[in-house]
Amino acid sequence: MSVIKILIADDHAMIRDGVRYLLQDEVDIDLIGEAVDGEDALEKIGELKPDVAIIDVNMPKLNGLELIARMKEDHLEVRTMVFSIHDEEEYMLKSIKFGAHGYMLKDVDRDEFLKGIRIIAEGGRFFGKNTEKLLLKSNANKLEAVQGDTNLSSMLTKRETEILSLVAQGQNSKAIGKQLFISAKTVDHHRGNIMQKLEIHTAAGLVSFANRHSII
Repeated sequence: MSVIKILIADDHAMIRDGVRYLLQDEVDIDLIGEAVDGEDALEKIGELKPDVAIIDVNMPKLNGLELIARMKEDHLEVRTMVFSIHDEEEYMLKSIKFGAHGYMLKDVDRDEFLKGIRIIAEGGRFFGKNTEKLLLKSNANKLEAVQGDTNLSSMLTKRETEILSLVAQGQNSKAIGKQLFISAKTVDHHRGNIMQKLEIHTAAGLVSFANRHSII
């Protein structure tokens, strides 16, 4: 069994202690490092090379988004999950824009937290249930109209529906392509078409749409 190496970056000791407690009995997840601010996190991520970095938004020296940007500049191949108290859409969308692979609120339950880590480590994206609901507020009317009045099969092709289902399960383009015997580039093309047709512009939006239409 491959062990997922985790680093937590948060300036609050209680949060770091809580994450350590949650992970202590997980045989496939190993907390290999803790950081108290953004600069400390950047140094330790470069040194320890975790599989997933769990990052707070508000930290001294470098905030979470600045940290993710610096990681990209330094070509650090580490998956990132933003772990935050902020439930405002602005923070979530900025995190996605900066390249975060997931976003969860700090009131998330244990099972969802662990599920998110595993999906992100495997190359997928994960957004907590509460996060999805908040992100979709701006698209609520569009989604209701689609759900109530439109036959899904008239909007999406069979292949697009297959890909939407796999995206919603947290699979990345390479994994989807391998399963469907098509290239990752073709998967990305279909994904772009799906987003355009549904007028949904985030991974969380696709997940929620798939849930609402029972196609996961």
